Amino acid sequence: MQPIPIDLEITRLKQEIKQRQLQLRQVNSEMAAIRAHYQQNHMHGGGKIGGFVRLVQQGGKDGQLKKYQPVKERLEREKLELEQQVNRLNLLKAQGTTYINR
Repeated sequence: MQPIPIDLEITRLKQEIKQRQLQLRQVNSEMAAIRAHYQQNHMHGGGKIGGFVRLVQQGGKDGQLKKYQPVKERLEREKLELEQQVNRLNLLKAQGTTYINR
């Protein structure tokens, strides 16, 4: 394993953080669209049929949101880990380290 410049590694990690942020925005946007769509379709008449339609839509919305939740949590964890790595590298850099082994 060859040592690489610490600045290069910090730059690479920051690019990965930006990528995770973009992916998180996309997931959050899709989740917001699901919620908005449900709220729009929530306007049904009262009574048994309207109540049934609302329950079906609520179940569908919940199912879709549950599908996105693990992805969102994974991206948040990865982003946090990358930020911690950048902080560690910045600390090493402040201490005079110029090269690291990846």
